[in-house]
Amino acid sequence: ENILKSSGFKVEYLERIPRPTPIDDIAHWLDIFANGIASNLTEEQKVVFKSEVREILKEKIYTKEHGWVADYVRLRVRAVKV
Repeated sequence: ENILKSSGFKVEYLERIPRPTPIDDIAHWLDIFANGIASNLTEEQKVVFKSEVREILKEKIYTKEHGWVADYVRLRVRAVKV
């Protein structure tokens, strides 16, 4: 909200909607969504990258009960340039 206001917008509506999203495996998610980060890596580096990300995120977004769940949030905003 502050970024919009500081850019000359009047915020009329702002809603944060948590949308936890199950994913089959964090490695597959990275293949799809980390292209910009991993595009210049060698295949070996990509394997290391995915392995390290898996370890970092395992404590945060993985449980035996639910598996991998992305911490996705939808924002709904109505702002008018003033």
